[in-house]
Amino acid sequence: MAGFEGPPMKARTSRSAAWLAAGLIVIGAGLTGCTIETRLQPASRAAAPVTAGPSPAAVHPALVLSGKLVPLRAPTHGTVTIVNLGDTVNLTLEQFATRPGRDLLLGLRPGPLNSNDTPGAAAPAPFELVPLKAASGNQTYNISFVLPRLQEFHNLVIYDAASGDVYGSADLAEQVTVP
Repeated sequence: MAGFEGPPMKARTSRSAAWLAAGLIVIGAGLTGCTIETRLQPASRAAAPVTAGPSPAAVHPALVLSGKLVPLRAPTHGTVTIVNLGDTVNLTLEQFATRPGRDLLLGLRPGPLNSNDTPGAAAPAPFELVPLKAASGNQTYNISFVLPRLQEFHNLVIYDAASGDVYGSADLAEQVTVP
């Protein structure tokens, strides 16, 4: 065992330890998905942070229904748009106006109404959504609670719950969205 004594043995151990440490860094980098080059990159050359874009549901709504309001028992006009964004459903009235009433509500129905229908008499009562905010102007309502049944409805009505008069109605048609 001559020739393996003292300092030379210590030097080999230090070099082996250095190679072992370098190997562990490479293995560790591989396990975490990083590379040595990425870890040693100066901060000025680091990649820009990734920002999340809009979700696919926000870009391509699952369902868009729209229709034009027509007068029934009161002068009513405007457009209705219902947009299902996955977990949120918004109903928007644009360029909307109707006659003021005591207890005006928005409701959904499976089919269209005609001028002789009332929610309580000739036609089944609509699925009540929300009270109307105002008799005119652009308005948006969150109606997410209707999501499980949204596919059932094809008509929006504005009606006075106190009198049963249907002020206006809009047949809702599914719109094709183009990316």
